[in-house]
Amino acid sequence: MKKLVLIMLMVLGLALTIDLFASGNVVDEFVDQHKQESGVFHLDIGTSFLHDDDGESDILDKVDNVRIFSLAKEDGNLESREIQKFENRLKKKGFETYAKFKDGDSDVELLALVKRKKIVDWVMFVDGEESFFILEIRGRFGYEDLDEIGVKLEIDEAKYMKGS
Repeated sequence: MKKLVLIMLMVLGLALTIDLFASGNVVDEFVDQHKQESGVFHLDIGTSFLHDDDGESDILDKVDNVRIFSLAKEDGNLESREIQKFENRLKKKGFETYAKFKDGDSDVELLALVKRKKIVDWVMFVDGEESFFILEIRGRFGYEDLDEIGVKLEIDEAKYMKGS
């Protein structure tokens, strides 16, 4: 009986792990599709660069990965229907819209994938006239942590947008 319970727990853990990594595939596929184009900025920051070794608990301990991707819109390389398809694929994976608004001429959308009352994948994308920007943060944190994470990482999406 103990072996059966242990096997069930291992299968459940594997299923949860696969589910967590599957959620990011939409962003991964989009970035892979466009990363070789001209006018691309791509930065992927892993766990080892995010955590301090000072032993103190930090908000960044809740973050596993940060990705910044910006694509200059040139010669029709990114059409609005492709952005809509990207958004729809995120929602099919379980992402929920956290906020959607306009900032000047740019459309901004914030989406979160929540598991067990914690955000495990958070995506912000900005669709501007001259560029398309994605910020993705993977980890395990609450909505209340988002502002503090942004401050700690010194994230200012405007500096990654073309023409800013």
